[in-house]
Amino acid sequence: MSRRSRRKKTKDLQGFLILTVCATVFCSLFVGYYFIKDSFVARDEISLCRSDGVVSRETVLVFDATDSLSETQALVIKKRIKRLVENSKIDERFTVYVLSDLVGGFSPKLSVCNPGDGQDKSELIANKRKLYSSWKESFVDKIEVSLDQLIGDYTSTSSPIMEMIKFASVNTMIDSPSDQRRLVIVSDMLHHNDKFSHYRDNPVFKTLKGKPYGSEVRPYLGNVSITIFYVQRSKSMAHQNRGHIRFWEEYVSDGGGQVIKVETIN
Repeated sequence: MSRRSRRKKTKDLQGFLILTVCATVFCSLFVGYYFIKDSFVARDEISLCRSDGVVSRETVLVFDATDSLSETQALVIKKRIKRLVENSKIDERFTVYVLSDLVGGFSPKLSVCNPGDGQDKSELIANKRKLYSSWKESFVDKIEVSLDQLIGDYTSTSSPIMEMIKFASVNTMIDSPSDQRRLVIVSDMLHHNDKFSHYRDNPVFKTLKGKPYGSEVRPYLGNVSITIFYVQRSKSMAHQNRGHIRFWEEYVSDGGGQVIKVETIN
């Protein structure tokens, strides 16, 4: 083979290698673009919830602010809620309600979704450290701050717990796009108003159910699991007992839900 022929063959081989490399790079960029595009989820800037309305699990936190917590009770509750938040699912929505003695003035204090901490992403297409920092600041810390603001000295003349549960069930649960729904209540569960009181009336659910007020406060808890952080009051030990817990188990069951856990906070 002549020198000229060898030179031409070398150039042809170099050209082929260059074309192969370019094609490989182009294909990689093409695949990478569509991978990133498919993994991108549009979210509301404030709530961080998906713009398409997808919610993996609906979680409602009801915090009873009609009475004060001790320092240790507040600490335990913050740790329990923090664990719930940090172990939540991606696209799980948390809505925080505050129970006061103002019936008719109920409204969510906060509603925010878990956008994910980025630890499931590849370093090739995502800044995992930045995603984690954003997740903590915009999701975890936001809920913690809302709880900090709720812990203080409170004294109310009434505690309409059943009205709040019904309101939250109608306002958030009844039309939730998620099949997984849970309600977390932080309270002494001592319902008290002029229509029914655990301090005054027979704390047996069938007694309440037989009254018009029982129908009035019946919640919509279909497919909802309930966890109660049962705040113990030294002044109310005579009212806080197994029979009192049974009342709430039956109340929840009558509304279509299920109490799956009761943890005493002393």
